[in-house]
Amino acid sequence: ARQGKKLIILSNSSSLAKDTSARLPKLGFDRDAFVGAVTSGEEASHYIQETYAGKKCLFLTWKSPKTPSPVSVLQKYGNVSISDNVEEADFILLHGCEVMRGPGPDGEASETDLGHFMETGNLEIVDKILKPCL
Repeated sequence: ARQGKKLIILSNSSSLAKDTSARLPKLGFDRDAFVGAVTSGEEASHYIQETYAGKKCLFLTWKSPKTPSPVSVLQKYGNVSISDNVEEADFILLHGCEVMRGPGPDGEASETDLGHFMETGNLEIVDKILKPCL
């Protein structure tokens, strides 16, 4: 930045670019040194809004409470609702790997635990949920 170079953040964060940029000062960076940010969350948001507006998703995410809440992340993706029924869902949104989230507000929605497949390699629970999607 001192040499007049433009800095852009490329992040795999599920956050929107503006939210990622807003966190820079907390991390010790001068926000004005960056011209912008590109995040996977921002790109996913655009794609989902363009492709799945008004549709239902099977939402795999993190256990509640989580910051930011899974529902707040989903709301940034536009007019998409949650279904915990594979046959009803139009697409799968993989935001995290701990639970399959049902419809409803934080703290009230059902959460089906996906087990610890990331650590154990045991896909029994996940297979039961995803095989009907094939």
